[in-house]
Amino acid sequence: MSEDRTWIKHCGLLFVGWVVMYANRSAIPALLGLMGAEWDISRAQLGLISSAFFVAYTAFQVPSGYLSDRWGPRPVILGGQAWQGLAGLGAALSGPFLLFTAWRTLVGVGQGAYYAPQYAMATELVPRERRATALAWVNSGMAAGTLFGLAVAGVMAYLWQWPWRLVLMFLSGLGLGVFGLMSRLLPPVSKASVAPGPQAGVLTHRALRSALGAAFTTMYGLYTILSWTPYYLQNVMGLTGQAANVWASVVPAVAIPAGILAGVWADKPRGRHVMLYLVPLGGVALVLVSIPSILAVGVGLVLYGMAGKMVLDPLFVATLTDAVPKAVRGRAFAFLNLASSMAAVLAPTVTGYLADLTGSFAPGFFLAALAHVPAWFLVKRLHTEVTAGVGDVGVCPATGGDCG
Repeated sequence: MSEDRTWIKHCGLLFVGWVVMYANRSAIPALLGLMGAEWDISRAQLGLISSAFFVAYTAFQVPSGYLSDRWGPRPVILGGQAWQGLAGLGAALSGPFLLFTAWRTLVGVGQGAYYAPQYAMATELVPRERRATALAWVNSGMAAGTLFGLAVAGVMAYLWQWPWRLVLMFLSGLGLGVFGLMSRLLPPVSKASVAPGPQAGVLTHRALRSALGAAFTTMYGLYTILSWTPYYLQNVMGLTGQAANVWASVVPAVAIPAGILAGVWADKPRGRHVMLYLVPLGGVALVLVSIPSILAVGVGLVLYGMAGKMVLDPLFVATLTDAVPKAVRGRAFAFLNLASSMAAVLAPTVTGYLADLTGSFAPGFFLAALAHVPAWFLVKRLHTEVTAGVGDVGVCPATGGDCG
């Protein structure tokens, strides 16, 4: 019983880590209108703020996974938390657009050090029979953080009329506070469980390659939604900044219970096939968001909250945990998030460029929806490979014992 309480407490810390990081991220789209007014720049340039962040975030995925496998997850997690908090303060205090973007790039480096190590830690601490549920709970910190960031930006910047820089200072300060909490309470993971494996062999896992393609094609939709929905609702749908943030909060609000329910279901026999139903639902949701009707957009946001990245991500991780050896899990999770982050780099700028080119956000949302077609086939192949087992690379079947 005490063991159960221990992993729940540690997963709670990892959950809080996601909350502060996603709050810092999600505040940026909510504040884009104020930033654009101050700097007088185009939509494509505004999109560059998020894309620059995700370039650095993407670039640090594999190094953080390697360091997690070699040193253990704890020091990588702590270093990233401290770095992203300090760089966030630097961004808030900077003046010109380019300097702000450079600091946000450094924030991306710090946040890039979190995904792989925290999942490597969580999968080690949580009992296998509760893994998908626990990972969904930890992952729901992304949704909770998005909600929190949108709420903070809406209240402080639009209701209280605070300068947008003070909003970012507040959120970065919270990140440093969480670093202090983690440095006291986060447990080390034994070196035996994170011993380095053959670097070149990670990508030979066929299940991992399928997961990478599925992650990229599904996550493109999320970063289209997160990067542009508040701006879209203000400038196309005519909502106030505060109202737009409330509507944009629908996705993470729905994703929290939906993700946990999907995790509980995925822990049942053959339950992870639920992804085959979620992926097409996410594509339909993006089509609805592109329709300039508040009813269509509202329904689309609810559906995307039920079926988007925040629900799918822990299911990908739980599936891969059954497919790759323990010694290389940090790197496997890093490559998985690398694929997601590549979508995050492209989605904000491509969507902003298409909006500038056509005068409409519809092409950008349609492109994100179309990406769900190949995603479905990749998810189907992933389940086939994991269920059957991939014996040529030493991966145990999902229906057999734990891979380590």
